[in-house]
Amino acid sequence: MSFASTEERIPTDRGGPPGDRRALALGASLLLGPGAGHLLRGRPRRGAGWLALVLLSLLLLPALGLRALLLTLALQLATAVDAAVVAPAPRGLPGWGRTLRFLAGFAAVAALALVGLKAFVVDAFRVPGPSMAPALAVGDVFIVNKLTPARQPGDVIVYRSPSQGGRLFVHRIVAVGGDTVQVDGNVVYVNKVALPKRSLPGPCHYLEDHGEAKGAARWQELPCQTYEETAGGRTYPVIHGQAPGQLADVAPSKVPADGYYVLGDNRDLSNDSRAWGPVPAGDVIGRVASIAWSRGRDGVRWERLGRPLQ
Repeated sequence: MSFASTEERIPTDRGGPPGDRRALALGASLLLGPGAGHLLRGRPRRGAGWLALVLLSLLLLPALGLRALLLTLALQLATAVDAAVVAPAPRGLPGWGRTLRFLAGFAAVAALALVGLKAFVVDAFRVPGPSMAPALAVGDVFIVNKLTPARQPGDVIVYRSPSQGGRLFVHRIVAVGGDTVQVDGNVVYVNKVALPKRSLPGPCHYLEDHGEAKGAARWQELPCQTYEETAGGRTYPVIHGQAPGQLADVAPSKVPADGYYVLGDNRDLSNDSRAWGPVPAGDVIGRVASIAWSRGRDGVRWERLGRPLQ
């Protein structure tokens, strides 16, 4: 008498080495991105679902900042674990040739998605200098929202300056198209009305990063005076150094209809619209949403992580 085997038939890896590629799937998900590991396990639809979730979390970056970034990292880890533990496809794993074609197609789609996100949705930049202190400190990495078309006085924007060879700058809008702007000493006038401003008590200092120097000589701590200024209903801190500003006062001038007048919050150490005039709307990259990372003289500045911009 013969007995039929009750052992479950385990799918084999046709065209490749034996095994179900668990370790490879885990590594591919972490190194190549969500969905790559599922392709190795013969689960492309499941991988596409995880990839969609990760891309959706990236779309939330402009609104949620660091929280969306943490969500993305958590989803990336969950995707890798799922790729390793999910049962391989019942029909068996695809051969290496088909798998490599899948991976190549996946890499192309993922790359296009990331390029699209960076070009049209969200981007990140590092602060190189102190012109926007204290809102943005040297060493901050901030998230830029490219989706929000409305730009109001008080918003901080990233833009290209044609007069500076297309270099990127980050400054705060104090006036928009049609407004008349005048700068007289430490006071900014918009349509002949001074922006509300009051002095704040207490010590004030900011850091400059001399990147070419080593050790303690790299960082220079400079004194200042802090004020609160209000534009467009938004109140934010601005600072002035102990020495007079480097830029001359600005006579009353009208901002073009498609332009923005921008100033740095560190008024004495900022080259901005006082130097090269209003910023054309077409040169604006996006609006600064929040700080994603920050590292300064004493290491990581945890208290700044995730901070929305004032």
